[in-house]
Amino acid sequence: MNAMKIGELSRQTGVSIPAIRYYVSLGLLVPARDSYQYYFNEEDRRALLFIVRLKNWGFQLDEIHRILSLKRFAVGVEPEERVDYLKLLFSRYHGLQREIEILQKRMDEIKEEIENEKKQDFQIRQTGLPLRAIPLLCCPHCHSGFQLGNVSMDSRYIFDGSLFCQCGYRAAIKNGILYSEDGRVHEHDKADTGRSLYRECPSGLVSLVQKSYNWMGKRLRKLDLTEDKVLMETHLNSFFFFYNNLDLLAAGSLCIVHDKFPEIVELYKGYIDQMGLDLNIVYLTSDSSLPIREGSVDLLLDYNSTNEHGIFSREYYLDKMRRYLKPEANVVGTYFYFEPRSRSLQNLIASYPENHPDNYTLNYFKDALKCGGYRLLEEERIGVSCDSGPGLTFIFHEKEEKLFLNSFVLKKMG
Repeated sequence: MNAMKIGELSRQTGVSIPAIRYYVSLGLLVPARDSYQYYFNEEDRRALLFIVRLKNWGFQLDEIHRILSLKRFAVGVEPEERVDYLKLLFSRYHGLQREIEILQKRMDEIKEEIENEKKQDFQIRQTGLPLRAIPLLCCPHCHSGFQLGNVSMDSRYIFDGSLFCQCGYRAAIKNGILYSEDGRVHEHDKADTGRSLYRECPSGLVSLVQKSYNWMGKRLRKLDLTEDKVLMETHLNSFFFFYNNLDLLAAGSLCIVHDKFPEIVELYKGYIDQMGLDLNIVYLTSDSSLPIREGSVDLLLDYNSTNEHGIFSREYYLDKMRRYLKPEANVVGTYFYFEPRSRSLQNLIASYPENHPDNYTLNYFKDALKCGGYRLLEEERIGVSCDSGPGLTFIFHEKEEKLFLNSFVLKKMG
């Protein structure tokens, strides 16, 4: 066979040119060389195929080099060379046996995990609107109390029924969820029932979110959130902090969770009921008005809620929520923002005509705090993400631009 160049050797053997060059640099292949050009013969081709076979058997390159060295100084009949080669083959054979045993053990463990997951029995605890929450509810129009009708309940929860106000306002309780009649969804918004934000979120951003969750959880544990405290979180369609931190909800506290999309509230209620926890949670769905008495909430959880609200309203989120908070109530949350004049901000305005022009800027968040009667107790920039994935929440984020996460603790002043 005539000498061939590296490209022809690559085509005949299926080994890439960079790999061949690497083997040459290690001395596994020793071709003839003319100036800067390598020339390979039939012996080199057989050696390369032998290298490929040994690699497929799991030999390391240094071991392959040793085997090639043995054969280069022998012609195949020397007993010493054959003994040494057989020792290496037996060693690899037994190594593969050990690997098979390890793999079999791992396969058995995975199979057991599959069976356990398939047999997992959730202790479903069917919950409803807690009776203790009734005094916190009122008509969002005239602020009067409600009358109840057609009620299905037990000693702790209302599962189905109707709420009536003398002004004509109506609301319904179905499967333990309070549905307000004034729901209105913006044409540019939709429910992320597939939870694409979480499923398609890049690992780097997930780690940042967890870091902010940890920061907030540490601050929340320092607050008095035990008996008779009322906690509230809205905008579950983007993030739902308490869902991943239900251990922060004390048995005696009451948590109000709200979203404008009924299907999102229904989704999370179903998940939480499957956990079988002894919690008092008000599941509420409405858009513009909340049937909650003013001055009744001790803690507001604002994880991306200010951002999400600003996309569809010129009213500042914490200004809207202020009326529901008790004097000196706390707000704990995380605000997301871009650098000024970034393309992501331009995309946001172009995608959502109702978006507040300063939304997703740090100045918008801090200037509004001063005007809204909140005192900033503590804050920390958690980190930066340049990729938020294709999920709905950050669809306007221009990849490679910086998205900052800033966690904070506020106190309502008066």
